[in-house]
Amino acid sequence: MKKNLWSALVALVVGGVWYYFTLPAINLHSFAFWIWIFMMLGVFSLVNLFFETLFETLSGYHFDRCGF
Repeated sequence: MKKNLWSALVALVVGGVWYYFTLPAINLHSFAFWIWIFMMLGVFSLVNLFFETLFETLSGYHFDRCGF
């Protein structure tokens, strides 16, 4: 749970900085908006994987990534 909150926080900070510099129009028909959305999903996924691996290494607990 904590790793998801940290991942979301990092993704929001990165997304906010990137949005500030690129300023894509918030419009469903804008290609730049969709690129921004997918990049934020990618950033969240990578940061979440990083925190999951970090937590797994520090605690010695093994996560089953498939959920089974």
